[in-house]
Amino acid sequence: ASDKRWKLQAADITQLARLGRAMLAWSAQLVAPGGTLLYATCTITKEENQATIDDFLNTAAGKDFVVEPVQQSELAPVFMDALCPRGFFQTLPVSKGPDGHFAARLRRFEGS
Repeated sequence: ASDKRWKLQAADITQLARLGRAMLAWSAQLVAPGGTLLYATCTITKEENQATIDDFLNTAAGKDFVVEPVQQSELAPVFMDALCPRGFFQTLPVSKGPDGHFAARLRRFEGS
C-alpha cells in the first residue's frame, strides 16, 4: 500500500473528494451549535482538500459552518510554515520529513 501514491489516478481523486464531502455532510449532523468539526486528509490535492471544504460550505449541511483558522500558537515550531492563508493546515511531502497532510477546522454557528 505504500506505493499507492504512485498508482493514484484522477478518477481516484474525484472519488475520494466525493467521499470526503459525504463524510462532512454526515458528520455535520452530529455537531452541536458552537461545536467543532475537523476534516483531515493524508493528501495534498486541492480537490480532496480546499475544494472539498468549499463545496461542503456551499451545501445545506455546511451553511451553518465557518472555517475556524488554525493559529500559530497551536502548532509546534517545526510546522509554522504549514499554515495556509485561509487558516488551513497543509504539509507537503519532504525528504526525511512528514508526508502530505491537510486539516481544516470548521465551527458550527451558535444557535444553528
